[in-house]
Amino acid sequence: MKTLLLTLLFTSSLSHSFEMAINDTQIAPMATIYYTKDGAKIRQSGTLYLLGQYFAKFTQEPTIYTVIKRKNADRLLAQGKIQSLCYMTPQWLKFKENQVVFSKPFMVNRERLI
Repeated sequence: MKTLLLTLLFTSSLSHSFEMAINDTQIAPMATIYYTKDGAKIRQSGTLYLLGQYFAKFTQEPTIYTVIKRKNADRLLAQGKIQSLCYMTPQWLKFKENQVVFSKPFMVNRERLI
C-alpha cells in the first residue's frame, strides 16, 4: 500500500490532479455509474469513490473520476490518457509484464452464488 501511495503522490505532483479511471461495468457497492447528456459519471458513493477521496486527501490534490469502457483500458493507459485504473487485473489487459505497474491487491473480491 505504501508503494501504491508513493507512486500516486509522485504522479499527482506532476499533474496537480489525480485521474482515476473506473470502467463502466462496475456495479454497486464498488461504484454506481449514471449517465447524463454530458456522458457517464460516478456517484459520490461506493468503494472506488471513497478510495479516490482517500488519495485526494493523501496527495492534497483533487481526484478526477473518469468513466471508461473496459475495452478501451489498454489504449488509454498506453497513450497516457489515464493515470490509474481501478479494479482491474493484469490478465484483463494486453500489456507485457513490465509495461504497467500493478499494486498488490488490497481489496479481496469474493462473489458467491447462493
